Amino acid sequence: MILRLGTFLFISILFCEILSFSAVSWSFYESANSSMNLLKYTSDNKARDILSTIARVAEARMYPYGYSEMNDYFYRLVKLSEKDLDKFTIQEIFLISRDGKLLAHSDPSRVKEDISKREPSSQYQKPFFLRAHRMRKGQTPVPQNFGDQYKGDGSYFSKTSIRLFPDIKNQTVIVSAPVYSQIHLETQGSVHMIYNRGNFLFFLERQKDIYIWMLINYLVIGFIAGILLWVFFAVFTFIGIKEGLKQLDNPPAGPLSPKNFMASPSASITAILKDEVFQATRKHDIEIEV
Repeated sequence: MILRLGTFLFISILFCEILSFSAVSWSFYESANSSMNLLKYTSDNKARDILSTIARVAEARMYPYGYSEMNDYFYRLVKLSEKDLDKFTIQEIFLISRDGKLLAHSDPSRVKEDISKREPSSQYQKPFFLRAHRMRKGQTPVPQNFGDQYKGDGSYFSKTSIRLFPDIKNQTVIVSAPVYSQIHLETQGSVHMIYNRGNFLFFLERQKDIYIWMLINYLVIGFIAGILLWVFFAVFTFIGIKEGLKQLDNPPAGPLSPKNFMASPSASITAILKDEVFQATRKHDIEIEV
């Protein structure tokens, strides 16, 4: 009896704890996954809006002095992005000509040389950059993964997060747009922006505290629920045992009761046979009437 109660107590607590852990973990995963998709969506839309604005500004600045203004404009945008609460940070913004010459850049050290002395760079003559010149005016740019994949900081939390949320690997993205002439419907160059969608691990770090708090609370609730299940089981078990003991102490009267049977075995057997004959005769009469 004690072994059965102890086994049920262990199983009930284990079941409730596993159920609580699974419910909290799955809820956290779905919530975090939805939030990260939303973060990715809002970051890409923010990048498109910024790039569209830059492209329109660049259309009116396609001359030497205008390039200098664009340098300052790009630099301010990069610095402002460092204050973003969602860690949406712009790494680079640069403007190139149709033949791959660097016209303006957010890093002042990249554009120290006079514009007249700059030559087309093989770095910007790759199809990856030049394909923006074939985009239609007003066409929505599509973000593309850029650079090496993010591998985390090597911690267990980082490795687990990357395995559960593969989008973390592709944090650095580039988006491009053509710069059209204000007079003729043709491209004069293209503008490109490299940015980080957001520090997903930073987001998960903030969510981890909430997850641990929820997990502890639900595990406590699961433990209490397991104890309550065991209490109900023990109460019903003892009630059943008590009823069984009552029946042993007060057996029902009848021909087969221990008291009557031991007093007169032959009389009890005769009474049973008479009862069976009576039941069979009654059943036969009912069938004839029907």
